[in-house]
Amino acid sequence: MSDDEREALAAEGEQSIAEQGRQANDERHAEHAERPVTGKSRHDGSGWSLY
Repeated sequence: MSDDEREALAAEGEQSIAEQGRQANDERHAEHAERPVTGKSRHDGSGWSLY
């Protein structure tokens, strides 16, 4: 495999990884947008004590 072929393959792999990362971020943002807003945070500390 020539250096040019190796560089082209590496660039293609980097683009693929970047696209997968963007898709994962989009999915996370979509899931967050679908959750109803209840007015309290997920971890409000209610019912927890260190003592």
